[in-house]
Amino acid sequence: MPHFGSQGILVAMGGDQAGQSDQDEDDLIPFTSVRVYDLASEKWHEQKTSGNFPLPRKDFCLAGVASGGHTYEMLVYAGWNGNYGSQAIPYDEAFVLSLPGFYWAKANYAAIRPRHGLTCDAVGGGQILTIGGVDTTQDEPGNPHTAGFDTTDPRPHGLGIFDMTSSKWKATYTAKPPTYTAAPEIRSSYNAG
Repeated sequence: MPHFGSQGILVAMGGDQAGQSDQDEDDLIPFTSVRVYDLASEKWHEQKTSGNFPLPRKDFCLAGVASGGHTYEMLVYAGWNGNYGSQAIPYDEAFVLSLPGFYWAKANYAAIRPRHGLTCDAVGGGQILTIGGVDTTQDEPGNPHTAGFDTTDPRPHGLGIFDMTSSKWKATYTAKPPTYTAAPEIRSSYNAG
């Protein structure tokens, strides 16, 4: 994020710390804090977060946009808990982390499209394009590793558009969007302090 610090910062969050536990299980990192790397000082810092945290997960997508109000919001969408079939948690949730407040907000919509292993990119204004992914909640007798790859993607052509300003999914891409403004819940988190 070029807008913070004299040379910008990097933010790392969530995921899996492979090899951290003595078992074969995933060691998922909570979103109650994030790691911030200051490019100017070349140092990592631990930063606590507040608000409505996502559950720990891996294989989610992450993309961010700078607002006209001097904030930077990052979308964390979907993900996976490392289990297949009925043991998988169906993550179809969108969470937004706002900086500099490090405040989490959850988008309010019905979760019906669990995905993981997807990508997302900021594509103009507050629009985030999600691409692909698989559904690991599907069961396939004998081989749970392939079941998610055999399902049809629920989004047209595997593409989705999430609008950060409204915190809602859109049916179409807007070629000339207005300048991005943070969602009302994000803006009110700053006004409350």
